[in-house]
Formats: sequence, structure tokens, C-alpha cells
Amino acid sequence: NVSRSYLQEDANVKKISGHISKKVSDKLSSMFKKDPEAFAAQWDDLRIFIEYGMLTDEKFAERAKKFMLFKDTTDACVTYEELIAAVGETQKDKNGKIILPYTADAKNQHGFIAPALERGYKVLVMEGPLASHMVQKLEEAYPDVQFKRVDSDVIENLIETEETATSALDEKQEELVKPIIEGAFPGDAYKVKFVAMAPTASPITITRSEFMRRMKEQQAVGGGGFQMFGALPDSYDVAVNANHPLVQKILGEKDEENKKALAKKAGDLARLSQGLLEGEELTSFIQKGYSELA
Repeated sequence: NVSRSYLQEDANVKKISGHISKKVSDKLSSMFKKDPEAFAAQWDDLRIFIEYGMLTDEKFAERAKKFMLFKDTTDACVTYEELIAAVGETQKDKNGKIILPYTADAKNQHGFIAPALERGYKVLVMEGPLASHMVQKLEEAYPDVQFKRVDSDVIENLIETEETATSALDEKQEELVKPIIEGAFPGDAYKVKFVAMAPTASPITITRSEFMRRMKEQQAVGGGGFQMFGALPDSYDVAVNANHPLVQKILGEKDEENKKALAKKAGDLARLSQGLLEGEELTSFIQKGYSELA
């Protein structure tokens, strides 16, 4: 019997593997050059194989830059050069780095995608089990860009600029509201912060750190060298819209129980939108909703 690890280290096997890898990349490059539109039409079928090749073979990854495509939420597929030319200065942060928002689930993350599109941002579609590994790989290959999943922060902070919005709350008011909002969430997993957002934006938005989520996803799939993150508990950022009328309503409410009820309902809706309201809490929330209709 010949072990797998022995074969992987065998010089002849490596030569054969390298030869096959080059033949595949040459064929893909030829397909792209011959008919870019036809290649783009097949991208969804080719993507997983190309991504795997890029993650496991550095030489393939370098050659794949010629035909690697980036798909956005309009289903348009472009090369890296075309992508950077399209986003121009629109998606540069205050440090001069180009931010590329992406979604792992365009349907379920629509609430985060819509405001990004309204700002003129191009949102990429990075789906599948290799997505977190791929964005890490691409950031290493292109150090002038950074990928951020659309649900990693509120739209005001997704691409940081020098501009700062005005908050309707002062520090004292934030101190009064914060414990009420914190009381609407279970345990210590939810960290409340105030963000000056548009009054029409959601009163409460739950996001998850790009770094922590990415590391945990990589650990779950395997590889990436971030095994320690898998054991860490999930944590979420609760962005309270300082300019939303609901916050002012909570501040102005005299009855403490009504304050808590308003915060709890807003918090439950925010958790529901992220699939974080489960079990007995979800049942109770639905029953209360029906009772209000009766």
C-alpha cells in the first residue's frame, strides 16, 4: 500500500500534477480569450473548480488572474482590471484602499445589499464553501483592495470616509438609552453601539465582524490556520440608529415597561431579520404579533 502523503511528496507525482494544472489553466485561458461572453455564461459552473485550483496551486493561481471573473448582483461578470476601473474612486476608503462589498447570499442579505446599491456601490457575489478562503487569497494577491461582506457593518461604516454624519443624541442621551437596548438582547453576545444613520434606515441593525466571521468560516471548512477561532462564541454588533424616531420615542416614554417593550420589539425584529430569533423566543414573538392583530 502507498500512502496518500507519500504520493503527494513524490517528485514525479508533483511533475504530473503541475503539468495537468498548466494544461487546465491554458485551456481555460484559451476559452476566455476565444469567447469572453461564452466563458462568462459558464462562470457559475467553472467557478468552484477555478477557486479550488487557485487555493491549492500557487502557479495556477497566478495564471488564473487572466481569466478569473468577478460576478456582481446584476449577474455581470468582469475581470479584476475591469472591476477596478468600474468602481473608480467611488469605493475608496479614507486610507485609499478600494473596498469591494460582497454577498454570500443575495436573497437573504437583500436588506444590506439595497442600501449599498443606492450609494452606487458594486456588490460582488461570493458564494459557496470556499468564499471566505477566496477573499483572503484575493486580498493577498491584490493588496490595494479589501473585501467586506455587506452584513459586516452598517452602510455608513462599510466604506469609511472622512465625512461624519450628525447624531441626534448627545452622550448623556446615549447613556440613558443604551441599557434599555442592551436589555432587549439575551446574554453577552450582543454589543450595542450608536451610529448616526439616515432617519429612514432601520432603528436597529445587527452585524457581525468581517474578521471573526471569516476566520470561523475558514476554520469550519478547514485550513487557513485559524482553528482557535472555531471555539470562540459568536458575537454580534448591534448598531442603534441614533437618528431614528423610535430612539426618540424610547427616550420620551415615561413608563419604564413601555420603554423596555419598544426596545424588545425592535430588537426581536432585528434578530428575526438575521435568523437569530429562534425556539421559544420566536414562538412568543409570533404569538404576540397575532394577538396584536386580533
